[in-house]
Amino acid sequence: MKKARKPGKRILVVMSILEILIGVGFIVFMAYLFDQGPVTLFTYQIESDIATYAIYGLGIFRILAGIIGLMFCNKKSLFTVILGILLVAAHCVNFGHGNILGAYGIFATILILFVPIFYLFGAILNYGSNKEKDTK
Repeated sequence: MKKARKPGKRILVVMSILEILIGVGFIVFMAYLFDQGPVTLFTYQIESDIATYAIYGLGIFRILAGIIGLMFCNKKSLFTVILGILLVAAHCVNFGHGNILGAYGIFATILILFVPIFYLFGAILNYGSNKEKDTK
């Protein structure tokens, strides 16, 4: 007998991998910027330690959410649903800062918002599915 595959598994796997890649890219890009000295990001001066830790923390959170999504991709897990909600919330908070780059920044922010939304969608599909069933 074969276990039934969870309906959101494929979506959650792909979005988890994308979250990991975005988190790594985010950390590498910010490390490059901060390595250049005091960073002036378009018109904002970023010198605060709190801002630095928040930027790195968000990248690390994305990586951890991606790893956890991969670990629980074939299970009914409320934890992945909560992580999906937190990812969408963090991205929506960041959306207010997307206007730094003008129209391009807003477009890129909206485009990248699809990753946490689909992560949440896959987690909800897995959580809402019936308990483990055996199929022929």
